[in-house]
Parts: sequence; structure tokens; C-alpha cells
Amino acid sequence: MTQNWIVPAILFVFLTNGTVLFSADPPHWGKNHVVDSAIKRGIDATILQQYSRAYSIFDSLIALNPNDPRGYFYKAAAIQSKMMDLEDYTEGADFVKFIRKTIRLSEVIVREHSLDGWGYFYAGSGYSYFSLYLLQKKKYFKGLRFAQKGIGLLNKAVSTDSTVFDAYLGIGAYEYWRSRKTKFLKWLPIFPDHTKDGIRKIRLAFRKSRYAQAISLNELIWVEIDQKNWRAAIDYAKQGLAQYPGSRFFLWPLAEAYFRGGFHRQAANVFARLLKTYQTETLSNHYNEAICAYKVAMSAFFDHDYVRSEQYCEKFFSLKNPADYQKRLEKKTKKLRKLLKENQKILARIKPAALK
Repeated sequence: MTQNWIVPAILFVFLTNGTVLFSADPPHWGKNHVVDSAIKRGIDATILQQYSRAYSIFDSLIALNPNDPRGYFYKAAAIQSKMMDLEDYTEGADFVKFIRKTIRLSEVIVREHSLDGWGYFYAGSGYSYFSLYLLQKKKYFKGLRFAQKGIGLLNKAVSTDSTVFDAYLGIGAYEYWRSRKTKFLKWLPIFPDHTKDGIRKIRLAFRKSRYAQAISLNELIWVEIDQKNWRAAIDYAKQGLAQYPGSRFFLWPLAEAYFRGGFHRQAANVFARLLKTYQTETLSNHYNEAICAYKVAMSAFFDHDYVRSEQYCEKFFSLKNPADYQKRLEKKTKKLRKLLKENQKILARIKPAALK
């Protein structure tokens, strides 16, 4: 987005479909209850892994108003959630198409309506989501540049309209994780510690955002895990699952909180539950299943359940992945080979003793 807010009296804006617009009135943010309800239903469907339903809802919003960035943004967000959930990035071209459309439409709005906070929010969110995708693709320079631009626009959103609480999630997450990753440089004035302020903003988004409450809750769980506040992370994750039963969006951090906190039996049970949810999907790879099997095998071993640990070692080795995924699993594969032998040695000692 340009930083020059001087707009000619008649602005011609060319969108990707070649249409020429003479003005871009912002949507009635939050005042159209049909649109508002549809966005929330689509987000809920995404969190519950009902991706086809979410796509259909957001496609309907796009058809209803092709110049409203919201349908495109939440469709892109649903695509990104699906790709990350299934470790399958074959829909990347569609994500890029919808996120670029989000950015273009939002930039048209704020160029013509410089006091529209929600316009800045969707522009900033578009750049922020795009940056995550680029970083995933190891396009670090462009990804970091887009992240900076996105955060600048999200800050502009809240400085323009203090009621755009959804923007505080992106701002808070950026401040927190940037401070955590640069903590060894905090003695430098250019790298101040904003972890507490970041957490405060994420909590504000959780309490007051229009659409980002569930996503803010998920972010809070990962923050509490990072802070080693296991009980808080577990309580937050259970809160999310109470609202979204069976959601991997909350099962993953719950399992990780148990695993990292040393709650071995609970970790094994939740990772086993996660594994079962993936077995109901049509998948192009078994990477996440392998991760779950690995975590069950490790957790069961620490819980002295050597039979279960052995079973999940075997399950891990039975999962066949494409070569690039298998390469990512190399260290875990070596570790489980050793663990399997250790299980077998222990069980060989235990079984004769049990027969006496």
C-alpha cells in the first residue's frame, strides 16, 4: 500500500478482473447481519475441519458482493488452515489468488476512505497471511517485508478506529514472537521486550474481537506453552474443545501442552485421538499421522507403557510418505528405531518374569 493518501477527485482503480471502478465505498462492516453471521459460520466450519462447507459459505459472500474483501480474505484463511492442517500445499495457487484480491480491494477502500479502520484491518491481515505463506515457502526477504507492511497496516487500523479489536491479535502475536525470537538482543534499544504487551493485546482480541476470538484463544494456548505455563495452556485448550468438539485446532496444542509438560499418559491419549481424526481424511501424505504416532510412542515409553510404545513405533514405520516428507522425518525415524529396540528389550525381560 502506498503511504501517499492524496487521492484525485476521480480515482480509476483497476482490479484483477479488468473492471474499472470510479469509487469504492466500504462495506457496512458488522451492520449487515446476514454477512456477519455467514462469516462466523464459515470460521466455525474452518475450525471444525469442515473445509468444503467453509469454502461454500465464503464463495457465497464473494458472489453476494464481489467488491467486499471479506469473502476473499476468509476464503484464503480457510485454504491456509486446510493446507497447514493436512500438510498439503497443493491449493497454494488458490490461496495466493484470494489473498491478493483481499489486498487489492482493501487498498482501494483505504485510498478513498482514509479513516476506515476495517479497511486497514483487511489490508494488513492480507499482507500478514501472505507473509506466513511466503515464509513457509522459504521466501524470507519478501515474507518479512510483507510482515512489516501488514503490522504497519494493523496498527493503522487501531489508531484509526479503536473498536477494530480483531487487529490486536496480529499486532500482539507479532510483538510477542518477535520479542521471544530476539530475546538474546533485548539489551539493544532496537530490540525492546514486548512480550507482556503482546500477551495483553492477544487477550484483548480474545475478549473483544468480532471474528477472532477462537483464533486468539489458540494463540494464547501456544503463548502459555512457550511460557511453560502448562496448566493454563491445558485449561485454555479444553475451553476451545468445549466450544469446538473434535477440532484439531485445539487438540494439537492440548497434546503439545501435555507432552512438553511431562503429562505422559494424557499426551499419549490425545495424540492417539489426533491420529484417529487424520485416518478419517483423504490425505496425500501421512506426515501428521507419523508425528502423532511418534509422540504416542515417546509418551507411552515415558509412562512405562512399553506395549503401547512398541505398537506406535510399528505404526509409525507402517506409514509411507512421499520422499520429501520422509526426509523431514529422518531424525524421528532414527530415534524410534532405537526406541523400538529398547521397548523390545524391556518387554523381553518383563514377560518371563510375569510368567513366574
